[in-house]
Amino acid sequence: MPERGDPFPFEKSLLYSLLPMFMLFEILGFLEPIDRRRLSHTNSCYRKCVLDSNLHIYGEFKPEFLNKYISNDAFRANRGRIESVTLSDMSRVRDVSALSTVHTLSLSCMSRVRDVSALSTVYDLTLDRMYAVKDVSALSSVHTLTLINMPGVEDVSALSTVHTLYLMDMRGVTDVSALSRVHTLTLQYLPRVTDVSALSSVHTLSLIDMPTVTDVSALSTVYDLTLNDMDGVTDVSVLSSVHTLTIRDMPGVTDVSALSTVHTLTLRNMHKVTDVSALSSVHTLTLRNMWGVTDVSALSSVHTLTLEDMIWVRDVSALSTAQDLIISNKYTKKL
Repeated sequence: MPERGDPFPFEKSLLYSLLPMFMLFEILGFLEPIDRRRLSHTNSCYRKCVLDSNLHIYGEFKPEFLNKYISNDAFRANRGRIESVTLSDMSRVRDVSALSTVHTLSLSCMSRVRDVSALSTVYDLTLDRMYAVKDVSALSSVHTLTLINMPGVEDVSALSTVHTLYLMDMRGVTDVSALSRVHTLTLQYLPRVTDVSALSSVHTLSLIDMPTVTDVSALSTVYDLTLNDMDGVTDVSVLSSVHTLTIRDMPGVTDVSALSTVHTLTLRNMHKVTDVSALSSVHTLTLRNMWGVTDVSALSSVHTLTLEDMIWVRDVSALSTAQDLIISNKYTKKL
C-alpha cells in the first residue's frame, strides 16, 4: 500500500486496487507476467539503492521526483557506495549531471537529456537510444563506454582514450580511425564505416555485422580479433599472425588453410569451409557447427581441440593422441 509521504498516493492506490484483476488476466494468459517490483518503486527503489547499492527506475517520473532522491541527504551520504544506477524511459528528465559520481550508470530512452558532459567521471557508462545527445566528446575519460543507437552522434574521435568502447547501431558514425588507441573495441552494425585499417593497434577488436567493410588485411597485428557476420569479407589469409582469432557466420570465407600459425583459433558456423587439415599446428582450436567439415583426422597434433556440433564428422579415432580433447554434439549428445 502507499506509504506516508508517497508522492503518488492516488496512482499507487489505483494500481493496487487493480492488481487482483491483473493477476487473474496473467493466469488466464492475457497478460505477460507482471513485474510487481515496478508497482512500488517510489519508495522501495530508494531503499534498494541504500541497501543493495543499486538503483533502478523505469517509467515516467517527474524530474523533481528524481531530484528528490539525488539531492536527498542519505543519497549524498551514501554516494560513495552507490555502485549501479539504471534509468529508463524517463522522458521528463533533462538533467542527469548529479549522477556523475555513480560507478556504473545506464541511461536509456531519456529523450530530453541533451548534455552528458558531466558524466565523464562515471567508470562504466551506457547510453542507449538517447536521441537528443549529439556530443559525446566529454566522455573520453570514461573507462568503459557503451553507445547504442544514438543517431545524433557523428563524431567519436575524442573517445580514443576510453579503455573499453562498444559502439552499436551508430548510423551517424563514418570514421573510426581515431579509435586506434582504445584497448578493447567492439563495433557492431556501423553501416557507414567502410575502412577499419587504422585499428591495427587495438589489442582486442570485435567487428560484428559491419556490412560495408570488405578488407581486414590491416588487422593482422591485432592480438585478439573477432569477426562475426562480416558478409563482405572473403579473404582471411592475412590474419595468420593474430594470436587469438574468432571467425563466425561468414559465408564468404571458404579457405582457412593460411591460419595454421594462429595460436588460438575458433571457427563457428562456417559452413562453406570443408578442409581444416592445414590447422594441425594450431595450439588451441575450436570447431563448432562446421557442417561442411567431415574429416578431422589431420588434427591429432593440436594441443587443445574442441569439436562442438560437428554433425558430419563420423570418425574421431585419429584424435586419440590429442593432449586435450573435447567432443560434444547437442543433436546426438555424443559423437
